[in-house]
Amino acid sequence: MGVAAPPAASTGPATPRVYPRHVPPARDAAELVFLPADRVRLQLLRALGPVARRLVRDRELRVALVGAVAVVGALLATLLVPWWLLALGPVVLGVPHILADVRYLVIRPAFHRRWGFWLLVAAPIAATWAGAGLRAGALGVAGAALVARGAAWGSRALVIACAAGLCAVAWWSPWWTDLSFAHAHNLVALALWWAWRQRSSRWHLLPLAMFVGALALLAAGSVEQLVYRSPLFWSAPDSLDATVQVPWLASRVPGEWALRLTLSFAFAQSVHYAVWLRMVPEDDRGRDTPRPFAASWRALSADVGRPLLALTTLATLGLVGWALADVAAARDLYLRVGLFHGHLELAAFVLFLLEGARSARPTA
Repeated sequence: MGVAAPPAASTGPATPRVYPRHVPPARDAAELVFLPADRVRLQLLRALGPVARRLVRDRELRVALVGAVAVVGALLATLLVPWWLLALGPVVLGVPHILADVRYLVIRPAFHRRWGFWLLVAAPIAATWAGAGLRAGALGVAGAALVARGAAWGSRALVIACAAGLCAVAWWSPWWTDLSFAHAHNLVALALWWAWRQRSSRWHLLPLAMFVGALALLAAGSVEQLVYRSPLFWSAPDSLDATVQVPWLASRVPGEWALRLTLSFAFAQSVHYAVWLRMVPEDDRGRDTPRPFAASWRALSADVGRPLLALTTLATLGLVGWALADVAAARDLYLRVGLFHGHLELAAFVLFLLEGARSARPTA
């Protein structure tokens, strides 16, 4: 029987380790892709020392800084290369962010296990593929009010009345309402993130305030003289320059306001992608510390399943490959196929509000 070694002399209170000593090995071939990134991140955390420990432990601070960086990056890209941003953003990030929609708005809250969700929410929203637009989306919102669990009937009736009014306006002017919703749905994602979880600090107000400030800057035209004279600002892929994208996103808007509205959309859409691809995933996990990239891939695969994950990966690679030959056609295909996702976000927001709390789901 061995003798236990004496305890090491204490040199002060122990500091808990907040990130692993080594990067764990990959469990399958797919995870091998993420090992170099995990090794780089681990070395960066070690180099940052106390700063890294604060960021790793404090989720709310970390997510707020991610959001702040996303706002600044989106604003700079909007001011420097807005037409490339509008062209390539949907092609590269569109499909992954729709997968995040499905994961966090349907699968994680287990809405897909309710037959009423498929019948009254998913089915009407699927009609957007046939050109029904916000008319179908409004029916999906009304369906969300009907299938919400534990909601007061007065609240359900209010939502259904609002959805009916929205549907009526959409029938009267489908083009105008669909264009308006295209702009507004970027804000729905921010509203969902704001309501995603209970918070113990006010760090989440930082990216929200920066977002509002950036929109005000663009709307006021404060930076026009700084960027409009730059040749880089006007560079664009074929068939997707300002003469195409401004009339598409700001038709019938007079004068300089059309360009400002288009730039605001480019900015808000970029932040929208950051919300679904970085900020919501960070806030949705049960633990405060971040996962390694390989573990994030493993969790994504467990949530959505390998077939759907493989399909979306191939779709993203296919769109990027097509964009190398014809970026306008690749983007148009994404916009036609992904049209439903904004209406799904709105219906899910209604479900979350009416049920009063996030539905039970895994917290790993």
